[in-house]
Amino acid sequence: MATFKLKFRPSTAEGKPGTMYFQVTHRRSTRTVYTDYRVMPEEWDGRTSFIRITGTPERRAELQLIASKLRWDCKQITSLITEKELAMVEYTADDIVSAFRRLPPCQTWFSFIHGMTAKKLRVGRTGTAKTYHDALASFFRFRGGEDIAIDALDAETMNLYEAWLKGKGVKRNSSSCYLRTLRTLYRKAVEAGLTTDKDIFRHVFTGFAKTAKRAIPLGPLRAIRHLRLPEDSAIAFARDMFMLIVYLQGISFVDLAYLKKDDIWNGTLQYSRKKTGQSITIGWECLILKKVDS
Repeated sequence: MATFKLKFRPSTAEGKPGTMYFQVTHRRSTRTVYTDYRVMPEEWDGRTSFIRITGTPERRAELQLIASKLRWDCKQITSLITEKELAMVEYTADDIVSAFRRLPPCQTWFSFIHGMTAKKLRVGRTGTAKTYHDALASFFRFRGGEDIAIDALDAETMNLYEAWLKGKGVKRNSSSCYLRTLRTLYRKAVEAGLTTDKDIFRHVFTGFAKTAKRAIPLGPLRAIRHLRLPEDSAIAFARDMFMLIVYLQGISFVDLAYLKKDDIWNGTLQYSRKKTGQSITIGWECLILKKVDS
């Protein structure tokens, strides 16, 4: 069975970072796979054959990202070897190295979401693109700008993120919206083969919490309706539009703006919601005012 080791080669130039590489061995044949990761000699732990997280906060963040990418690479090489062994086929160290080089590079969480956002913008899905952007901005603040390999995401990270949102005063439904968006993106990453589904959202709330009703009482509504305002003024028009929204069962502003006279027929107002396409029907009653002689 093939084996591999992660190794470090110091730079020949003093004060320059060295190169990290994998050494794959099978049947006394050894092949080398160089990586793009560069670390300083003091950042390499020869005892554990892995990088040491040290230095300034900025450098520590960089090393954390490199570490998560290296773990992903190790997992990929292990999977390639296991696949060959289970298939019980003849293979060489060159076969493992070639298969590894054909794999897509380890993608980070931030770059993946950036890519998905750009993809939605290209097809005109601006609303979805904004949702992705807002979720990334929130998660970016939670991580303090520290990116992470997709495969390094776990349930504990999501639990901490949910707790962070709560600590920032984010309402439960808003928190759930961010988490649902990240879950959607995570599933897309799984479909793309960038990670395996580890059910990392199993302990966080992604549902819809009941919210307290914030309807305006009937008394203030009547007071607004009977306000004495200058006729044909902007404020009178605004009041009338507000009352019309109430009469039309809380119609959204965009749906109100697109209403036409032709939408009223056969004693009803019928329109389709711009957001969902749902058909809405509201009974339309004519109010006849009789002038009473004094």
